[in-house]
Amino acid sequence: YGSAKTYSTDKYYVNMGDSIWTFGSGTGGIGNISDYMKELCGGTWINICTGGTTMANRPGEYAGEYDVLDFHALADCVYNGDFTSAKGSGLTTNLDTNVDSIVWDDVDYITVANGTNDLAFGAELDNSRNLYDKNTVCAALRYGIQRIYSKYPNIKFKVCGILYRSSDGISISDIVEWNEGIKKACVSVGAEYVDMSCGINGGNRTSFLYEGTHPNANGKEAIAKTLAKTIINI
Repeated sequence: YGSAKTYSTDKYYVNMGDSIWTFGSGTGGIGNISDYMKELCGGTWINICTGGTTMANRPGEYAGEYDVLDFHALADCVYNGDFTSAKGSGLTTNLDTNVDSIVWDDVDYITVANGTNDLAFGAELDNSRNLYDKNTVCAALRYGIQRIYSKYPNIKFKVCGILYRSSDGISISDIVEWNEGIKKACVSVGAEYVDMSCGINGGNRTSFLYEGTHPNANGKEAIAKTLAKTIINI
């Protein structure tokens, strides 16, 4: 019958994203989501996520000190081999501690977990007239992935869908619409889209979120298990 499927991996992962992936044991559990992934799957997991970041340029009043740490900006850092602009921000980040340890030639996968802040800040989802417009979420995603891929063609991407949240007036229909757009953008650049529904909803949110957006220990475990199901060695 062949070998059993497991969640184990010996691959090298770099994790990019916002506060959902940044916060550690202070919000419950053993650490951040990367720590859960390491425990579940093995392999190498290096977290360079920063709280408050977005996929695209931050609109209007939200622009500022975070801009150098948004996904498309970090893609430029990877391409240029220089993270000087992103270091020492003074923000809540794992990048300062971890980025210098990354051997980019050895990286197998980058996970991307941005988008929820773009939605909360009123960003645009896409620009059909400019597929690489860094002011829109899907375009910034395309740009960042292709930028990194042009330098490191062996790196693959797992793009996490936007999680349920009950804060900032975000509706479930908004999340569904945006995830559909992000999924299509992933297809267009050959990235893997990961549905992050993971069972968190309005009825059980207090069991998984310590407030309207960020996961507690149960939430981190649910998120990690959802992603782990996409990591299968035969």
